[in-house]
Amino acid sequence: MRPKNISARERLDAVMLQTGLTSAITISEKLDISVQTLHRILHERGDQIVRLGSTKRARFALRRLLRGKNVPIPIYLIDASGQGNPVGFLDLIAPAGSLLQLQPLGLPIDQDYANGVWDGLPYPLYDMRPQGYLGRIFAKQIANLGPCL
Repeated sequence: MRPKNISARERLDAVMLQTGLTSAITISEKLDISVQTLHRILHERGDQIVRLGSTKRARFALRRLLRGKNVPIPIYLIDASGQGNPVGFLDLIAPAGSLLQLQPLGLPIDQDYANGVWDGLPYPLYDMRPQGYLGRIFAKQIANLGPCL
């Protein structure tokens, strides 16, 4: 392995945190390596990297940790009989935001979010976040358990 690639591997997290969800060309320019080398490095990282799209239009981001784990969060749709049906995965991306495709769910979406990239949580998940006085109690209890993110 060349020293240049070692440096790129060490700086990858910092560059991806700075750029967020972006193209391979942008990341490779900031790391001063070729796109092919970047793809090899990203492939080595496995589940730590989130990929949106394919070929030249692909964009990459670091997967954000949730309680020390960096795996996609399964999303279930509850049907009329109360059964949960898996419909996709929510990917938390660093430094902020998430990825969730809503087209398979048949939910209405604004054209700005058609690609599945959200600034925070996707709107169908808003009701599930802690809010109000119960949310404050929940947040205080979680804060007492130690670092969550």
